[in-house]
Formats: sequence, structure tokens, C-alpha cells
Amino acid sequence: MREMEALAMAMEYYLLDPQNMWFAPMIRVTDGLTAAQAAWQPEGGYNSIWQIVHHLRSSHEMLLMALRGESNFQEKLGPDWQPVAFPSEREWKAEVAGMIDSCRALASVLRALPDSALDKPPAPEWPTLRESLHGHLAHTGHHSAEAAMLRQMQGLRLTAP
Repeated sequence: MREMEALAMAMEYYLLDPQNMWFAPMIRVTDGLTAAQAAWQPEGGYNSIWQIVHHLRSSHEMLLMALRGESNFQEKLGPDWQPVAFPSEREWKAEVAGMIDSCRALASVLRALPDSALDKPPAPEWPTLRESLHGHLAHTGHHSAEAAMLRQMQGLRLTAP
């Protein structure tokens, strides 16, 4: 298997595979949550699950933009970690769908790249694509665990795959 294919598969596995046996991927963490549950924030300045989903979506889109040669990521993607003022079920479902779609789009773009692209930075002043992707995978795992803990703090248990 090509290294790029393995990294694309890992990207989908970490975020989208409900059978992931190592930790709860975001697809399981978000399953069955209402907009109000997703927007809930504990005291102390912690992020909500909704904010985490938006942040992961933005992270995928930023990598996609870099791979397409675009710049000015923050200007195009807008602010990150914004509170959810008026959560609606429709907007929550759209945010989760956007996270899923951006992950799949990123995996698709990665599969089309040759392994030689891994040794080059995807954007100026970035590490190599290989280092960027490994960091992105760790970042996804970190935020999945954060979101799972927020879910459990609300008394909403996760079930095993």
C-alpha cells in the first residue's frame, strides 16, 4: 500500500469509522446529540462539542486549501472557536455533515497525490506534508477525546463499537 493511501485511510478511520476500537471517533461522539447538547459548555472556558466539530472541519479545509495552492486561510475560513449563540438542529446537522464531507474530500485529494508529495511542504513555512498529516491525525485524536469527555460530562455515555 502506498504511504499516501495509508494516511488517507487513517484520516477517515480516526474521524469517521464507528468501529474504531482505539478511541471514540467524532462520528460516534456526535451520534445522537441534539444541537443544545452539542453547544453545551462547562464552566471554565472549555470548548463545546459543536466548536470542536467546526474546528476540525476548518482544519480539514485549511489543509485542502494548502494542497490546492490557496492562501489567506483564516480570511477565507472565518474565525475559529466561536460560541454557538442560537443552536438549531438544522445548523448542527449541517456542521457535522460539513466535518464529514471535508474529511472525505481531504482523503480523496490525498489519494490522488503521489507519495513524493509527502516530502514537500503543502504551503510556505509549513512542515512537510508527511509531518503536517501526522500532526493533523494527532490533532484529530486529541479533539475526539476532548469531545468524548464533554459528552460524558453531560451524562451522555458512549457505547462500545
